[in-house]
Amino acid sequence: MRAPLLILGPLLVIAVVALASFLMKPHARFEEVPAKEAAFLRRLRLLGILILAGGLPAAALTYMRTSPGPGTGAIGYVVEGGVSYPITPETSKRYNYEMESMEGKEGVLFAESLDWFESLWHGRRLATTLAVLSLSGSAACFLLVRLLLVFPPLPSEPAKPDGSRGG
Repeated sequence: MRAPLLILGPLLVIAVVALASFLMKPHARFEEVPAKEAAFLRRLRLLGILILAGGLPAAALTYMRTSPGPGTGAIGYVVEGGVSYPITPETSKRYNYEMESMEGKEGVLFAESLDWFESLWHGRRLATTLAVLSLSGSAACFLLVRLLLVFPPLPSEPAKPDGSRGG
């Protein structure tokens, strides 16, 4: 299926670009930011480091401890180019025909998308999912720190004695 590449490919590219952008370009120093905001930015950067340091080893451990193993519930096998591929009920022509006649093409697409999403949480695909989620989560933290350093929030106006703000 091409669905994983269509969804996970851009996410991985965004995570790698954000991480490279944070690590390679110079940015404002924490000393130039007020103490309260600097503490928040340090915690956010630490969170990104912890997500990365916890997620990637977990993904590697999951990958090493699981086997690629053939799909379960195979009703037959097809040999193409010397490689055998399992035929599951969901990939048979009869199943697809019956599904399309009952649910329409949208139902078939929805069922395939649901099967693909459920497959992300088992075996070696789980390891890939963990790696992508940890990379994108840490990249999001690093990118947010960078954005807050480059574009600090606007100073809030002091409150008037009657409790209202502004002029």
